[in-house]
Amino acid sequence: MTLFLYSFPMNICIRVWDNLLVEGISFMFKFPLAIMDLFQKDLLESDLEGINNLFESWNEGEIEYEPETII
Repeated sequence: MTLFLYSFPMNICIRVWDNLLVEGISFMFKFPLAIMDLFQKDLLESDLEGINNLFESWNEGEIEYEPETII
């Protein structure tokens, strides 16, 4: 669960925790699946370093998605 706090922008983290409290632990499976669906093309074309760079650029604000898009 701490992965979400350090790897994603704060507005996404807040929504993840809100949904975790409302829906329970099952949300912790739904959220990563939504992320994989959102970044499917980039994840499949990248190696491990590229995937790490993708999530770092998202956390630094270079890639922006509204929380509602993911959740």
